[in-house]
Amino acid sequence: MYSFEPTEEQKIIIEAAKKLALKEFRSRMREADEKSEPASEWMQAGWELGLLPGSIPEAWGGFGERSALTWVLAAEELAWGDLSATLSLMAPNLIAIPILLCGTAEQKQKMLPLFCGDSYVPSSAALMEPRFDFDPYSLKTTAIK
Repeated sequence: MYSFEPTEEQKIIIEAAKKLALKEFRSRMREADEKSEPASEWMQAGWELGLLPGSIPEAWGGFGERSALTWVLAAEELAWGDLSATLSLMAPNLIAIPILLCGTAEQKQKMLPLFCGDSYVPSSAALMEPRFDFDPYSLKTTAIK
């Protein structure tokens, strides 16, 4: 039988995310948004929750196993504080997780440790085609070396 009760580790992460959302995100991020200034110290505090390094196996510098549920539970709490900050914290997943799942051993060794350090790594990914109605499962653009 499946249990939807968070694990002890997930409960700790949820509580830490809730505190961060209340103490830092909810009270300060709006001001940063209105000034159009990055809130790097608060993003660093979010990074210190260790969600992405916790999704990367020890072999590549992380300290855990990937868990979408853990991410969702933490994101729910953080987004209550500030959605844009939460999305910024989650954006490096767009690079790291595809490398983890589909990358070569060489790519994993080179790239994944970058996401396991103590400092927030601002990064993201985008998917574009030269027309507005493209199908992401049938891309036409290719890269030539």
